[in-house]
Parts: sequence; C-alpha cells; structure tokens
Amino acid sequence: MKNLLIGFCSVALVLFGIYLYLISPSAMEKQADKFYQESRYDDAAHFYQLAFREGNVSFKKERILFKIGNAYRLAGERDRSFDFYFMVLQENTSSVYKSRIQEFLREESEDVIESMALNDNFEVNLDFLRDAQELSLQETLLKRDELYKILLMAVMNDNSNLSYQLKDVYRGYKKLQINLAKVKQEASIQITAKRLKRVRRELLLIGLGESLKEKLLASGYNYNLVIHQISSGHDVIDLQDKIDPQAIYISFQQEVSSMGSDNFLTFLERLYDSYENTKIFLMIDDSNNEGLSEILDSWDKEGLYTLVFQDQDELKSKIKQSLKARFIWQSNG
Repeated sequence: MKNLLIGFCSVALVLFGIYLYLISPSAMEKQADKFYQESRYDDAAHFYQLAFREGNVSFKKERILFKIGNAYRLAGERDRSFDFYFMVLQENTSSVYKSRIQEFLREESEDVIESMALNDNFEVNLDFLRDAQELSLQETLLKRDELYKILLMAVMNDNSNLSYQLKDVYRGYKKLQINLAKVKQEASIQITAKRLKRVRRELLLIGLGESLKEKLLASGYNYNLVIHQISSGHDVIDLQDKIDPQAIYISFQQEVSSMGSDNFLTFLERLYDSYENTKIFLMIDDSNNEGLSEILDSWDKEGLYTLVFQDQDELKSKIKQSLKARFIWQSNG
C-alpha cells in the first residue's frame, strides 16, 4: 500500500511538473516581457505573437493574447488591442482576464460609450455584409465606429441580447477595418506617386557644352533635378522614348548653323509634337542672333521662349533663373 501511494505521488509530481513546463513562459515570451518592461511595446507585441504561435495550452494562449492586447494598448493602437482582447474572450468567455479587459476598455473608451446604451430589444443591422454595393469612405467610417461601440458595450456589460450576434458583429467590424486599410493604402500610393512626379524635374540641354550640366547640378535645388545632354539636335531621336523633359534648352546659333533655318524650324516643330507639354528655350548668344526673327515669325504655337546671354556664366544664370518660373512646370495652352 505504501509503495502504491509513493508511486501515485510520483506520477502526480511528474504530471504537475509537465503542466508547469507547458504553461511556463517560453524564451520568446520572456523576451517579449523584457521589451514590455522597457516600454518597447511594438517589439513586445511582435515577440508575444511569435510566442503565441508556439503555444499548445489554451491557458497559455489566453495569457499571451492578453499580453499582446496590453502591448498594443500601451503603444497607442486601440483598434489592434481590442482585437486581441476580443480573442481572449472568444477563447474563454469566463477568462480570468475578463474583468481587467473590461476595465481597460472602459478607461480607454469613456468618450466613445458615454452616450450609448443597449436596450433589451437591441438589434444590429448587418445587411451591408451581404450587399454587393460598396460603401463610400464616409459610410465605411461611420459604420465601423458604430460596430466598434456596439462591441465595446457588449464586452464591457455582458449584454446577453447581443451574445448570439457577437461574432457576426465582429466579422462586420473587421471587414470594415480591412476596407479602410485598403483605401488608405491606395490613397498613400497615389499621393506618393504624385509627390515623386511633382518633385522630379527633367531637362534636356542641346549643344550647350559639357560643363554646363555639371555647373547646374552643383547648385542646390529643393527638388530632384535630372539633366539629359546631347551635343546636337540630330541625336534627339535616340532619346525620344526614354526621357520626358519639362524644359529643353537649345543652342540657337549652333543648331541653325548646322541645320539651316528651314530645317531648324522643322526640327522645333517635331520636338514640340514629341514633347507636348515641354517648354522650349532658344539660348541666344548676344553677339549673333542672325535668323532669329525669321524663326519667331514662322512659329505659331505656344511653348517657345528665348533667353539671351553674353557668356557662360550668364548662360548658367539665365537657365537657373528660368527654373524658378512656375510656368515651366505647367502644361502648355
């Protein structure tokens, strides 16, 4: 009998040891606890979630879900903390953490629930879950906030009238959260694309000397300036599908001398047609403007301008000054 009792106690001790091992914090959870104590709540939440994936005991999972909710709550992410608190109560409606969750939510959401109460005949309209028609952004926000308030009230007050609907309400709430996140992401991508397009400014220099590009780039700008440079207008055809300049600066004397007035005018017209909204600047050496009036008289479109310079320093100065003009970055017409 004594041996039987000893054997029983030994088995009980082994089983108790196994139980303690199973519910004791893993290395991941201990690391998360360390981050939590250091107020590194985002890192804590990440490691708690890694620990949750390792969990194999329901009580342990419940504890970790509660800790994740706490980490997100202290990190200022109210919606995410609510998700994990709700999961705790879904795992176990009588959880030992229930009263603490209710108190946390009450403190965090006094302004949200101040004027809201659920009566005995309360029903939640979830028709929008089955409706193929998309809600507008404003409608989505309003509906999301409405369901959030309902969930808060149900969780904090143990409202029995909502218990049968609670999972559906939460499913609707999460669907709206996902939709809002998607809209915000798409809006962010569009804004980023617009900003990139707005701050990138592209120029083409034709026949204006190799050193000019370096001098222009050496100056400071509050936008991303990209400069393409070719030695002759004949080389434009090689760049046509590769660049999209907002302004083109052409050495008037060099190109007229190389092409002749008639061919140069044809060249300008093709350039204008190829880059519809591009401003074209004829850079005129003050010592020689022969043929300029003929070109200008024959030109019947917008988007052609002249800048006169006396030396290389003034050439650079005139181009830099022109870059400050708002009209360069606007469409022709």
